[in-house]
Amino acid sequence: MIELADIENLDLPYNPTMSAMMELIGEQHAVLLAAEFSGQRIYFPRKVKNCKIARKIGYEALERIVAVYGGMMMEVPVSIGRKAAVARLLNRDCSVMDVVTSLHCTRNYVYKVKKEMQNDGIRGLFDISVNIDRDQLSLFD
Repeated sequence: MIELADIENLDLPYNPTMSAMMELIGEQHAVLLAAEFSGQRIYFPRKVKNCKIARKIGYEALERIVAVYGGMMMEVPVSIGRKAAVARLLNRDCSVMDVVTSLHCTRNYVYKVKKEMQNDGIRGLFDISVNIDRDQLSLFD
C-alpha cells in the first residue's frame, strides 16, 4: 500500500474503479473489497469510521480511499464465477432472494442471468456460438 502523502502523485480516475482501488490500497485489499461487495453499490464515507468496509479491508486502507473518493459511490463488479453460481442455484429452484442473499449479488443481476438461461438454456451462458444466428454472414469469408 502506498503512503497517504504519495496519493497526490497517483494518476487516478475521477470516479472509483477496481483498478483505482488496486493502485490505491493494493491488490490484497482490493480483492477483499471485491469478494465482500461483489455486484453491489457501496458508499465510501467522508470520514473514516467503524463500518462494514473498514472491518473488511482495514481502517488504514479505508483511510486511503476516503482521502480520494470520500462521499462517492462505487459499483463493485461481479466476480467471474458468479454467473455460474447463480445459474446453479436457479437450477436448484432457489428463489431470486435466496440467490441474492447467499451470493451477495443484486436482484437485477439474478434476473439477467435467469433471462439468459430462459432464452438460450444453460449452454448459452458459457458458449458464445449459441447466440450467433446460423444465417449470419461471417466477417472473414
